[in-house]
Amino acid sequence: MRIDSSGNVGIGTSSPAGVLDIRNGTTQQVIIGNSGTYTGSEYGELLFKEQSTELARVKWNPSGNTFQLINNIAGPMTFATNDSEAMRIDSSGNIVLAGVTSNTSVISLNTSDGSDSKQLSLAGGGADSDGRGARARLYGNEHASKGGDIDISTGNVSGAQMDLTATGVININSGAGGGIINEAGADRDFRIESDGEANMFLIDANENKAFIGGSVSSYDANRLNIRGPSVVPGGTNGNLGH
Repeated sequence: MRIDSSGNVGIGTSSPAGVLDIRNGTTQQVIIGNSGTYTGSEYGELLFKEQSTELARVKWNPSGNTFQLINNIAGPMTFATNDSEAMRIDSSGNIVLAGVTSNTSVISLNTSDGSDSKQLSLAGGGADSDGRGARARLYGNEHASKGGDIDISTGNVSGAQMDLTATGVININSGAGGGIINEAGADRDFRIESDGEANMFLIDANENKAFIGGSVSSYDANRLNIRGPSVVPGGTNGNLGH
């Protein structure tokens, strides 16, 4: 062991390159441990400080057999491979994958613009492809087959049951039952707008009526209400032509 003129300690080296430099020709191991069994509030810890301020710690806590990486100040925790950041947890607890970003989402795949070929999958059971549990997939803009799409499926179904495409198209395929909107009698209206008509098509759940064109206040007693120009030659306002 050697302590140089700067106060650096070298173990296995006569020229320590840091405050503590440990070298040998085989395996190097630094041990922080208990001579017996951890009890009560005892723990093992590597603590980083700035004067009297505790900045961060690496800790073994016997309560729950917990290994902890702790940042004591309002800063991120980053993880890197190949000398490049691969993931970070910011001070709000958001998880960001593959780089630094200002996104506020809880989890994001922060790839470079033009190379967003990945997908983020959340699976409720088994692997993403197993279909054992419900699954949601968010695709990057440059994904090979579903660029910018979102798809959702329930458990034990091999393919997506609902898909929202990057162009805003919604595809619904719920098996033998077909597509269902507003199931189980909930009082939720369904409305489709056109370029110049806010109520181009409206299902009023409370009134149990369908409405095409015009204003909601112009409902009458019919189940199907049409307001506006004739729908086919020979029709009149409020009627289906024939």
